[in-house]
Amino acid sequence: CALPIYTPEMELQATRTDAADEHHTRTLASALALAVDAKDPYTRSHSQTVSQLSALIATELGLDPTQIAKMRLAGLLHDVGKIGIPDAILNKPAKLTADEYEQMKTHSLLGHDIVLAADMPTEARWIRHHHERYDGHGYPDQISGESIPLESRIIFVADSFEAMTSNRPYREAPGQQFAIDELHRHSGTQFDPRVVDALCRTLQEPAEHASPEQPSTSPAPAQHQAGTRPAPHMSIA
Repeated sequence: CALPIYTPEMELQATRTDAADEHHTRTLASALALAVDAKDPYTRSHSQTVSQLSALIATELGLDPTQIAKMRLAGLLHDVGKIGIPDAILNKPAKLTADEYEQMKTHSLLGHDIVLAADMPTEARWIRHHHERYDGHGYPDQISGESIPLESRIIFVADSFEAMTSNRPYREAPGQQFAIDELHRHSGTQFDPRVVDALCRTLQEPAEHASPEQPSTSPAPAQHQAGTRPAPHMSIA
């Protein structure tokens, strides 16, 4: 039988196919993130900002370019499971009941399932665990320390920092210094100390050396507390 003959054109075609697949993945991720933001009028650009912060932290920690690209996608999609949370809970301006909070917590599992169905298993795993606490008291699986994927720990810090530098309808943002102090105060319990330190280093870089994609600390959404509407302090899990 005839054997296929390798030609440079075959490699070029494979490269083009990979590039097209990557473009489609990014487009799908952006569309899903916009769908989440559309559910809550106070979360505009939140997903994009967490994505950028996550990539900055990953870069500071020395992750390779492929991992950083996946980190951007996972950060962009970290809240996609909120598509399945009722608007009455997601947008409730008052204290959540215990049952409502338990339902809110399912967004990490829903997000995992959605991203897995979009054929992104690595990112799906990171999203599942982005509310796990370093001390093991997070959700959904109560894993701790190095058992939590590093990328999930990165998203948790980026998401929490963004929450504390966000204006909300019922309060002004506590601000960047407050956020930094709180991250340090909960370093080793809620947050991986190495990830907190990496974020703080990126924030201290001179503007002229900062990444052109580095986000400002402008408003983005806060996270729901255990049984409460988001507040400036950090008892998130």
